[in-house]
Amino acid sequence: EGEGFHTVEALLHRTCGTGKTSLRGRIGAALAFRCPSPPSSSADAPADPSAVARLATLLTQSARCAIFGDFPADAEPLIQELVGANMRVNYGGQGLGALHGYVGMVSVAGGLGSKCFGVAGGNEMVIQGIMERAVYGNNDQDVIKNKGKNFRSCVKLQRNTAVTFIRVDQATKKYAVKTETSSKSNSENTDPSQINQTSNQETLYDIVIFAAPLQASPDPLLEQRSNKTAAVELFDPTTIPQFQQFLSQQRGGKLPPLRRCVATLVQGKLKQDYWKRLARASTKVERESERETSLKEQKEGLFDGERELPVCAVITQDSETSGDPVSGDEVNIYSCALLLPTHLESKKDARAWQKHVLEQDPYAAVWKIFSPDVLDQEQIDRIFDFESGVEPSTPAVPIVQRFDWLAYPTYDIAGTDDFSAFFLPFRIQENRHPSSDLLQNSPTSSMLLYVNAIENSASALEMSAIGGKNVANLAVDFVRRREIIRETESGERKKQQ
Repeated sequence: EGEGFHTVEALLHRTCGTGKTSLRGRIGAALAFRCPSPPSSSADAPADPSAVARLATLLTQSARCAIFGDFPADAEPLIQELVGANMRVNYGGQGLGALHGYVGMVSVAGGLGSKCFGVAGGNEMVIQGIMERAVYGNNDQDVIKNKGKNFRSCVKLQRNTAVTFIRVDQATKKYAVKTETSSKSNSENTDPSQINQTSNQETLYDIVIFAAPLQASPDPLLEQRSNKTAAVELFDPTTIPQFQQFLSQQRGGKLPPLRRCVATLVQGKLKQDYWKRLARASTKVERESERETSLKEQKEGLFDGERELPVCAVITQDSETSGDPVSGDEVNIYSCALLLPTHLESKKDARAWQKHVLEQDPYAAVWKIFSPDVLDQEQIDRIFDFESGVEPSTPAVPIVQRFDWLAYPTYDIAGTDDFSAFFLPFRIQENRHPSSDLLQNSPTSSMLLYVNAIENSASALEMSAIGGKNVANLAVDFVRRREIIRETESGERKKQQ
């Protein structure tokens, strides 16, 4: 618990302060929720000057310069092929030269420097568990013991419901949220006449928390979504002009467009000829000396003949350093990685399974490909071989799943130390009751918060969780401040009586 930070810049300063812990360690601790909560009186107090300077260094320089600027020149291949490749996988082809230093540090702390893990049964179990706990106790039989006391959730979860419009109600200064609920149901007991029926309603709220990314460019996936309303169009421009104002300043670096990432899951065997040819192309050197010629022959020899290319992850060439566009017969992808089944319980199990699919049963392997566009079957056939049916005459049947989404911002490097124009705030708007002029300490009537403000610093599941925790702290503090003012006013009235 804590007061919460009103701005992203103030939160980031928390990870860049002085101390014995390295900057990468501090960011890693933040990702693991080991950073202490801010004192209630200093969440947005002026930051330590050294923290301000370190953050400015990270945001105004590329990841290559900010993190590895003092590395010797002969370390460049290691930096590009190991660290740069990791960043391109994490951020859809954006590498050391495109990312600013802070997102680069998060990529290192959350990738190469972390002990990543999966959740048994699939990572969606995390979201499922959160949703179940949020509504737990709505039934009389459901009661949670919390610090020795019975706890019953007051959360009302509205399923199949889309928010269509949000405005500030002028009479109460609260947020009027209009929703549209569909009665779609798979239950056999549902009255057929009620299926596909919709209902609309408008409800007043004290706090609205918006948790969806905004962007200035058109959403290319809008037609695929159940809610066809673009994010910025949800807000009444008359009473909530802030989002429109932010979007109009996009050219100033406020809102970079979101980067499309198509995740394609394929069960099959890597087509060795395709990947070997790419590997040979990526190791070419000019024949300027006998040593370089020997090195060229040595590298090409690794991928010649019948030897399998023993890869568990295939990373695309970095266009920032190669300067080579994707050739006509090359499939344009961000990365290709071997997935582990969710039932594995240990590293030993994972290694055994990897060895099994790579050496004994390659057709059982499942690969995850990230690409900027949807891959058609012809492109997938260039990359993979598929196992034929039981009968020799039975054709191979590819097993493919696709997930098309806008994964993360297209990052840019800040051109100035004034980061007020680089990040959106967590607290977008506060409204006071019309009678506030008559009351000395009138409480805030409503507040609009924005979770995804943190994504322009670094987009990651852990960063989203930090943004969510910070916004929750702001909401809790809002309620506490209002209750304190109300109790104080109640005490004053009793004294006057």
